[in-house]
Amino acid sequence: MLPPKPPKQVLVKWIDHGSIGDGGWESVKKVQEEGPKFVDDPCWACGFLIQETKTCITVCSQLTGADADDENTKCSGDITIAKCAILSIKELK
Repeated sequence: MLPPKPPKQVLVKWIDHGSIGDGGWESVKKVQEEGPKFVDDPCWACGFLIQETKTCITVCSQLTGADADDENTKCSGDITIAKCAILSIKELK
């Protein structure tokens, strides 16, 4: 018997953003002086599309099983990307 069909695999091109500092509290003045931080070049993510909502998608690079709906299936290397940041998404065959 064949295993269940895995989730579709996608290649996502998206724009990332960043923040100043080390993730701790920063003064508003410092943030205003530094200005917004964006990654100049697009980012790429490739993996299994394990969740999609109206506002975002979640992709992971590894699955322990082939059925994302099975509660025993585990994933690793996941990233959630806001749809407003996505430049393109292509299903891989």
